[in-house]
Amino acid sequence: MSAVITSVKVTPTSVVQSATNRKAVAIEVHTNAETDSVTADLTPVKGTGAGFIVLKKVGAGLWTGSEYIYNYDAPGTWNVDVEATDNESDNPEAKKTVQISVKRNISISRFKAAPAKVKKGKKVTVSGVLKRWNGSYAYAGFKGQKVTLYFKKKGAKTYTYAGSVTTGKGGAFTKKFTASKSGTWQARYAGSTIYVAAVSATATVTVR
Repeated sequence: MSAVITSVKVTPTSVVQSATNRKAVAIEVHTNAETDSVTADLTPVKGTGAGFIVLKKVGAGLWTGSEYIYNYDAPGTWNVDVEATDNESDNPEAKKTVQISVKRNISISRFKAAPAKVKKGKKVTVSGVLKRWNGSYAYAGFKGQKVTLYFKKKGAKTYTYAGSVTTGKGGAFTKKFTASKSGTWQARYAGSTIYVAAVSATATVTVR
């Protein structure tokens, strides 16, 4: 018999790049008894970055190992290509590919709704800054992105969509609303295949 891969488990399935230099990816592979060695190759579908692991046998048919994905590696879909080998077989190696996602972190900072106390019918200005991890050791303003704004009136349990705004220079956004009820404001970013979703802190406004 030749080597057989029965299962592959990769943890986590979604890696978030941030100011932390690297994130560990653990791989667990189950094989048949004839398998003599197991390796795993981590590579992005697009862009640069790679890792290679020789897994260790820790039990009957159980192999484990880990590798790092760095915060400057390419975001997007990554392939984890696993190969198992039987040294006494002339047959091809057993292969299995599992995919994980690598995304860059997003933050919504300096979020506020002003003034904190306002007369009914006056304007409330909701503002903040959207930043992204740029893969070059820094967070940078994220221009041209849609941020949605939500309002939860005092006493309510859920937020209601209030509007959206596109970020400008430095990732800054601002939008004015007519004050009608006391409550709490929040900003959200939906995320993408490259960037994670994000939710801001809350800002409370009292309408008199």
